[in-house]
Amino acid sequence: MKARMVLRLGAIAALAGVLAAIAFQRRATGRLNEENQVLREQEQEAERLAQENEQLPQLRTNTANLEALRVEGREVEKLRAEVWRLRPQLKDRDQLLAENQRLAALPKAPGGAVSRLAEMPGYVAAASFSDAGFATPEDALQTFFHAMQRGDWERIFESLTAESLGELQESLSEKAEEARVKEGEQMLATFRVKGYRLASKEVQSEDRVVLILQTSADGEPHRMTLRRVGTDWKLKL
Repeated sequence: MKARMVLRLGAIAALAGVLAAIAFQRRATGRLNEENQVLREQEQEAERLAQENEQLPQLRTNTANLEALRVEGREVEKLRAEVWRLRPQLKDRDQLLAENQRLAALPKAPGGAVSRLAEMPGYVAAASFSDAGFATPEDALQTFFHAMQRGDWERIFESLTAESLGELQESLSEKAEEARVKEGEQMLATFRVKGYRLASKEVQSEDRVVLILQTSADGEPHRMTLRRVGTDWKLKL
């Protein structure tokens, strides 16, 4: 009996030892797993920091470029505001320059004074206006002024492009008889000049020419547009 009891006690003690060893091993394994997890997290954090450190130079460069663009943008806005501020002055300067060039181009009489229009080259006196036909822009212009001097409405209408004639007739047709007569008289008075000087000629295309006229020595030039219609030249008012 005693031997059996001793054997049982020995077996129990051995089993307890095995269980204790297993429990100790599990605890040790748990601690190792926890330590491994901490190490993995530390390794991942180290890798993240290393990547961020590698990106720092590029981030600094990008930041510097962005700041440079902001500075350039502010400078562009300043320049744009300055241009808008100076635009009225530039317009006035261009107008003055054009006027000075126009005055400088006028022929001068001895002593520096501007010549009378009749003394300038290219002057055509009203007394010499004639029905020159429509073969050239210059002929068509003189024919138009000749018809205006005579009040020859049929020839005036023949001097105009179809577009200008239609607009004129439409304008007159909308008015009462008395108003039509008055407007016609005003038109004749406008174009009844003592003479004109052909200052220059702009050939804009084969079928479009602008004649620059002066009707006074120091007055503003008048631009008369003529278009080729078939073989004739007609005025576009």
